[in-house]
Amino acid sequence: MPYRNKMAALCIMALTAFHHSTKAQTESNALLNEPVDISPDFRNFANTYFIADSVVSFNASSGTGTIQWQRNRYFRRMAFDNELAVLRPNASVVFPTTEYPINPVLPFSIQFISPRSFRVRMKTGLTTHEE
Repeated sequence: MPYRNKMAALCIMALTAFHHSTKAQTESNALLNEPVDISPDFRNFANTYFIADSVVSFNASSGTGTIQWQRNRYFRRMAFDNELAVLRPNASVVFPTTEYPINPVLPFSIQFISPRSFRVRMKTGLTTHEE
């Protein structure tokens, strides 16, 4: 009798381990060299979003200027049976405040490639140089 109980327990453990390993294999069907889907990051309430808010300056002859970026966060907006995710300006904690602007003003340029197309180049971060 003890031999049968040990065999039964061993069979149950083996089947349980097999079941868990097959379940783990089917949870992620990602393939090697498959494109990464970054779209969930654009609806994440934990992220900070910088939206191009306004053109601060623009020189039409050179095609250069500056844009002010506004720091935003997602918030929930509720009304009756409706819930929306909306971006609102957010001054969040930036340390040190004298080193990093809350709403940075960064340069951009427009270059005409042909009579029917143009290229917009924007700086989206601070540039540091080695001393």
